[in-house]
Amino acid sequence: MLDFPGAVLGDIDEDRRLPEPSGAVYHTVRGTLFVVGDEGDIGELSVDGELLNHRKLEMEYPADFEGVTWAAPTGMLYVIVEMADRILEVDPEDLTVEREFIVERTVGDETVIAEGGQGLEGITFVADTADPDGGTFYVVNQGFEDSDADDASAVLQLRLPLREKKDVLTASILRHMRLPVFNVAAAHYDTHSTELYLLGDGVLCRASMDGDIRETYHVPGDDPEGLAFDASGHMYLVHDSGGVVKAKMSELFRAP
Repeated sequence: MLDFPGAVLGDIDEDRRLPEPSGAVYHTVRGTLFVVGDEGDIGELSVDGELLNHRKLEMEYPADFEGVTWAAPTGMLYVIVEMADRILEVDPEDLTVEREFIVERTVGDETVIAEGGQGLEGITFVADTADPDGGTFYVVNQGFEDSDADDASAVLQLRLPLREKKDVLTASILRHMRLPVFNVAAAHYDTHSTELYLLGDGVLCRASMDGDIRETYHVPGDDPEGLAFDASGHMYLVHDSGGVVKAKMSELFRAP
């Protein structure tokens, strides 16, 4: 395992304005960070830590938000809800829910997301101009070494029917890829290297789009649960105990 490939600059949320943060994304068009938390919180931050907007969402099920990404075809945020196995489409302007996508549990006849299992965690969007929906989503199932086969650590490629207009839709699983690493909590797609960055148990992994691990790195802090990269070569690590740690990364980790 390699040393952390960056230099920590500090915590941009030292006042803990965002409770129990568990996922983050940099919105390239807006130039801001969005952070989600375990109790239904969504916050928008400047890259220097100014709190620009905040909302606590109340849902009909536990609003345990574990990951967030954004998709260029719609400009919307997509928030993954652990245990409910749903993805919420959220307007970044007012942080209101526009649509919900219920994630299927099976590929063919095989169950790959166990009901009541460890649950879905990180989420990232991979743009593709040739795709009918403008791209697909990759999510991680937070399995452990001793998890059952239907709840294993894995990356799943999902199709969300972004062009459909219904309020509640289904997200189908296109691919299911078992991972050799466990307790993965976050995912980020790097457009330059066309790799997935996976985060879990204090380790950052560079992985192929098929889930093959290429390199692993130590990361600072107390087992961060979310990560984001801005357009200036900075990484942001969010911790369930609070805080958003900003670091300047090496050239290996370029802008999104």
